[in-house]
Amino acid sequence: DVAPEGSILRLGVPAKINPGVQTFCQLAATPRHSIGEINETYMGCQIVATTCMGTNHALFQRRAFDVCIVDEASQITLPTSLGPLLHARKFVLVGDHFQLPPLVQNRAALEGGLDISLFKQLSERFPEAVATLGRQYRMCEDIMSLSNELIYSGQLKCGTESVANRTLKLTNDSGLELFHRQQQGCDASGPSCWLSHLTNPQNKVVFANIDP
Repeated sequence: DVAPEGSILRLGVPAKINPGVQTFCQLAATPRHSIGEINETYMGCQIVATTCMGTNHALFQRRAFDVCIVDEASQITLPTSLGPLLHARKFVLVGDHFQLPPLVQNRAALEGGLDISLFKQLSERFPEAVATLGRQYRMCEDIMSLSNELIYSGQLKCGTESVANRTLKLTNDSGLELFHRQQQGCDASGPSCWLSHLTNPQNKVVFANIDP
């Protein structure tokens, strides 16, 4: 169901919020003219959207929520993800721990396991609570086959037929010579150039099944 207009409050700097999203929600940064307007905005909205770090907003000292949904939870450190969960009775973590882990630059923190997200810990400890979304819309079928075979045990599927058969067409072949030959010392127009072979529309490149 689509949330009623005005029922979503978006915390954060407006410049960082997509203009297309702004038309569907109220922005907390919009000036209000009375305490009553502020109270109505903060307390009347059904949905509050913010980042994990945004939960230090005064709003969260006054409200509790039924459900907290954390997107890209597999890329968030455990302490950071715990903050928003404390403000809701239930929570849903959305992510994929087979992709990028949390970015941790401190060596001591990295050695201490801070790069292991709460998402990864819970999904491995409670696999029965995991709901796998098997359809993807980013990769064509040939490219998908590599990660599908090595990581996802064949569970991935292309969302549509057009996604499965999608190809990349180069509109300027001279880019190969500019960025490949000059840097790699390769004759981009020659038959031995792997990049030229890969981007030739007459060639079909597929990934072979790899047995790990």
